[in-house]
Amino acid sequence: MRRTSTRIKKNQLIQDVGPFMEAAEISESDFNEAGVQSGSVDDKMFGVPLDIHPLTMFYNKDMVKEAPTDYEQLKQLGESLQAEDSNLYAFGLPSTGLTTFYFTVAAAQNGIDLAKEGYLDFTDSAYADALMQYHAMVFEDKTSPEKLGLDGEFQAFMKSAEDSSKQTAVTFTGPWYYQAVKEKYGDALGIGKMPTLFEQEATTGNAHTIAVAAAVDDQETKDGIAEFLKFMYTPENLANWAESGQTPTHVATLELISEDPEKYALANQNQEQLDIYEPAPRVYQFDEQMRYMNEVVFTKLTGEANLTKEDLMAELEKATKAAKQVADTQQ
Repeated sequence: MRRTSTRIKKNQLIQDVGPFMEAAEISESDFNEAGVQSGSVDDKMFGVPLDIHPLTMFYNKDMVKEAPTDYEQLKQLGESLQAEDSNLYAFGLPSTGLTTFYFTVAAAQNGIDLAKEGYLDFTDSAYADALMQYHAMVFEDKTSPEKLGLDGEFQAFMKSAEDSSKQTAVTFTGPWYYQAVKEKYGDALGIGKMPTLFEQEATTGNAHTIAVAAAVDDQETKDGIAEFLKFMYTPENLANWAESGQTPTHVATLELISEDPEKYALANQNQEQLDIYEPAPRVYQFDEQMRYMNEVVFTKLTGEANLTKEDLMAELEKATKAAKQVADTQQ
């Protein structure tokens, strides 16, 4: 992943993959911009781009006929479902699990940069306002159930959460759940772009890249790696990765996917999100800097009806302090 590559490159655990790409007859121009960003550190490639896996929308065509494109449509959907059955909701917000993606999409869709001098600063008042919108989605608009728990956005869509009476028509989750939702819903499964929940169109997520350990210095091994890359980045071969639901950033493979949208349904849809994809902030130990937010803050947003912006700001200050302490461990 991009952010991991930054850390292990700094710790001198991986090496520049430029020579391997050159030997495999692969260049940066073979990838779209999101892919190049995912593998580059300090203007060099330290990871061969593989895919982008963005926050993805699945929906149940039996409950909603077309993919919602913004929050107003989701709110209207929720109102109509609630009128039919109080256990039906537009979508679900998890208490824990994939909450990092929800935190970063709130920032991206509101044009907020969380990175500050090497650490994550969550104390922007505008960011608190954005997060309180998640709270309102649960406790005011009733578009999401409250207290869904771990991976609740997926479990409620599958109607397999601990409280199985709650069901959602839409989910914003990881593309790795594609096979599961496809098996459950079949022809009733719809796939769409991440809708605009806030001010502007954007999606976030992670990336897979292929790195080479710094310890690799044997020429025969290096030649073998180059041959592997040459094989892998042949569109007909890399398309196998797309068939599972992942979205390669290799342009020639994306072109092949576009020729058979039914076979590569999710990858074909998600390649439309590559132009609106916002990578996670590049800071040292990103996941650790997000820990307090993931373990505490989103649970409060989706579980405490009386939470105020003042309460939230106090938690965001704690989260920022924890993030800065992590950043300060950087050598």
